[in-house]
Amino acid sequence: MFLETQPWLNNLGSTTIWAISTQTFKKQLDNAGPATAVPRRRSAAGPAEPHARANLSSMADSLNRLHFKVDGMDGYLERLDEAVQR
Repeated sequence: MFLETQPWLNNLGSTTIWAISTQTFKKQLDNAGPATAVPRRRSAAGPAEPHARANLSSMADSLNRLHFKVDGMDGYLERLDEAVQR
């Protein structure tokens, strides 16, 4: 699952936090196709995988650092997902 809700926030009313699962960024070798599978086409410039992975990581960091105001409170909470942090 790409995004999952955090159930420990049910007592905060309508506020919901979404966290990106660390599994999103792990290449799963268990699901690799058979040896006879057609190889993927790659662009002439080479694979974009490292750049795409960096973008996903950056988006995850940004989403997990979002500040939000909790209903009925004057303070702000910051949600940091340590699994995504370096």
